[in-house]
Amino acid sequence: MGLVVGRYELAAELARGGMATVYLARLRGDGGLQRIVAVKRMHAHIRDNDDLEVQFLDEARLALRVRHPNVLHALDVVLHEGELLIVMEYIEGASMSQLMRLADKQGTAPSLSLVSGIMVQALHGLHAAHEARGTFGEALNIVHRDISPHNLLVGSDGVTRVVDFGVAKAAGQSHITRSGVIQGKLAYLSPEQLLARPVDRRADVFAAGIVLWEMLTSHRLFFGTGDGQIVLAVLESNIPAPSTLNPLVTSDLDAVVLRALNRSPEARYPTAQAMAEALARVITPATTQEIGAWVRLVAAEVIANHADLVAEVESTPFWSESSAEAAPAPPPPTSRRVGSSVATLAGAVIVAGLGYGAHGWLGSAPPRSEGSSAPLPAVASVGPMSAAAPVDAGAASGAMTAALVSASSAAAEAAAPPAKPAARAGHTPGATRHATPATATKPPPLYSRD
Repeated sequence: MGLVVGRYELAAELARGGMATVYLARLRGDGGLQRIVAVKRMHAHIRDNDDLEVQFLDEARLALRVRHPNVLHALDVVLHEGELLIVMEYIEGASMSQLMRLADKQGTAPSLSLVSGIMVQALHGLHAAHEARGTFGEALNIVHRDISPHNLLVGSDGVTRVVDFGVAKAAGQSHITRSGVIQGKLAYLSPEQLLARPVDRRADVFAAGIVLWEMLTSHRLFFGTGDGQIVLAVLESNIPAPSTLNPLVTSDLDAVVLRALNRSPEARYPTAQAMAEALARVITPATTQEIGAWVRLVAAEVIANHADLVAEVESTPFWSESSAEAAPAPPPPTSRRVGSSVATLAGAVIVAGLGYGAHGWLGSAPPRSEGSSAPLPAVASVGPMSAAAPVDAGAASGAMTAALVSASSAAAEAAAPPAKPAARAGHTPGATRHATPATATKPPPLYSRD
């Protein structure tokens, strides 16, 4: 039995995260008209936390402010009996993380043209968010801060949409991120985020560079056995040119990727738009028709499951207000094809992510302590983080980062076997991260452990 909130009936729970639950829902219109939507609802135990409630409200404000074809649209914000719900468009498709995982299993990796088309659209969406303005025309200076393959939704219509502004930073926010708190997925954060330095749109350019690198190579860029090793990799490891893992990548495309991944913000593309233009110049982007055809091929089963669930919801009579009031939560989906594999379906109906530590529905974000300890190939350096960069009041986070790195390094040293006296030339016994090119090994496959 569905839960009715105003004109919305929450029909099935799709995913549950640390802060909110996302439901498949439908808008009840006059004359029996209906529309399938998705509703993001805060958990009851969070509603008493004023800080998190304001953060959730900030997300709703930002989602309503950014209007662009390549950003998932928020349709409505509902305040119901003291709780806040965000209503979003419902998209048939899958996250980029799920598509890459499925493509790897099927041997249907995207062509360079498809990669370019998907990422150019994502960069246009990011640029729209960066350029968004407030009610009086003031710049909001939005920074997404959590761009990753899990937060890029590629629809069967061939349109890429940026989702989940749950940890975004913007001028005029009611919520202020606490010092010492790192928000976002470690393996996709910029060096300035990890070091608690001032962050602007160029942090999102760096994250987009990571996603582009991983799409081109089908491997992870920054990885490690723990948080400290991942942080150390982001801050210090050499970054190989994509062509070292994919011979189809041209030198011009290498240059685009490595500029986006420069550790100095001043050396990156100044805007997501500039990166999009550079990428489109070196690799002609695929059309939306071509992208949509690839999505429908790779995610055929997921899309079929999606269609079954939507058909089931649409064919179910509307619940009455009186019967709905007795239901504390909507029932799980019962579609014959969905069964217990809600996680498989979920990637096809991403609406805005869950943020705040929720990953399962978006196609399993990389765990914070996941991956191989094998070193990255030391091929191309993109330069160190400038030591002269200003530090703001959040420097406590930098101290925390240093502690993570130190603890991880100490653990690695303690676990490493003693060095042999007669090591072969060019080999450093026990090395785990800063290996020479002679001993470097290939990064782990992308999402190989999701």
